[in-house]
Amino acid sequence: MWSYDNKKIIMENNINTIKDKFTETYSNHKWKHGTGESKSGEGSSLYWTENYRDELTKIIDKYSIKKILDCSCGDWNWMKLLSDKLIDYTGVDIVEELIKSNNEKYSTNNIKFICSDMYSFLANNKEEYDLIICRHTFEHLPTEYGLNTMKLIKDKTKYFLFSSQDTIKNNEISFDGYASRNLNLILEPYSNLLGEPIYRFIDSPLNVDKNVVYNNVFGNLYKSNK
Repeated sequence: MWSYDNKKIIMENNINTIKDKFTETYSNHKWKHGTGESKSGEGSSLYWTENYRDELTKIIDKYSIKKILDCSCGDWNWMKLLSDKLIDYTGVDIVEELIKSNNEKYSTNNIKFICSDMYSFLANNKEEYDLIICRHTFEHLPTEYGLNTMKLIKDKTKYFLFSSQDTIKNNEISFDGYASRNLNLILEPYSNLLGEPIYRFIDSPLNVDKNVVYNNVFGNLYKSNK
């Protein structure tokens, strides 16, 4: 049985590896494929996020969400369309150049962007949130780093929204963070930590071909014990 408490991890090494990888990816436009609309990848295009934006808007309204932490905000290509709904928003990303650009383009009195990895940001500040979002991110991160971050998120927010890939039957645990693999949060080792989501929705265009890469990805909304 997997237990995140039984795994020793050198977080600084993971953080440096993650920072180097994502900075290289952003600087070299490695994810700017498909329409080329977003340097955060095709999954951040307006087409691919249409249903996600609609569902996130419903969640904000239904649960009276005011204070949001977006743990992997990317280049804000799609979230900018929801700026009118964001009363108190903090976007975090590990790529310095990206955060500088976001602050220049999008920061306001109630919207700000901070350069940090998500684990360090959560561990080093006392802020609590109504909703923490982490979309299309844990699949790119080492498993132990992801699990430790999820544990912190549960302690910092009322609700949290993660991406999950339902077609995966066994989660790949051994992962160095240099590539990507899909994760099914309904399975171990994530299910024991997160529990059952209170709401799920399709995180892709509703008319998309079933064989494309982002098909069967869901947004899983969880409620913490706070």
